[in-house]
Amino acid sequence: MPNDKDLRTVTFNSNGGSTQAVPQTLKVHSGQPIINLPQPPVRGRLSFESWDTKADGSGYTVDAMTKIEEDLTVYAQWWLSSYSYGQNKNKGIKKISWFPYNNYEYIVIHVETDPGYAIDKIDIKMDGHDYTTTQEWSKILFDPFLDSMFKLTVSAVATPTT
Repeated sequence: MPNDKDLRTVTFNSNGGSTQAVPQTLKVHSGQPIINLPQPPVRGRLSFESWDTKADGSGYTVDAMTKIEEDLTVYAQWWLSSYSYGQNKNKGIKKISWFPYNNYEYIVIHVETDPGYAIDKIDIKMDGHDYTTTQEWSKILFDPFLDSMFKLTVSAVATPTT
């Protein structure tokens, strides 16, 4: 039978959340699963996805059946459950893509041109703000606490280089 010396502490970090997990720590006997995960934190318009051993989500997922062998801190992972995205591209623009960076601290936008073309102008509308650039990569601060659905529109124009 396990004793108190075999107890391990699991700490739940909200990783940018506006509230903490309840409870923030749990005691688990070494080699046993957590079973009852805490109530997850809240982070505005982002939805809680899972717990991970690394803040950036590159570790391993910890769930109710994960056996705990040592003291451990796990970090909330977030995802954008509701959004509106549009793109407008002219001839010479191969691809426009976007993705969250650093657990939704930023939104990164990438515009790729076809061979023989260069970016002339990129207009970005994100959450009611307008940005203009000629850079292939853009990183824009994301506000997870707005009360509105995330909206992003990217328009890109390219011109031949020859």
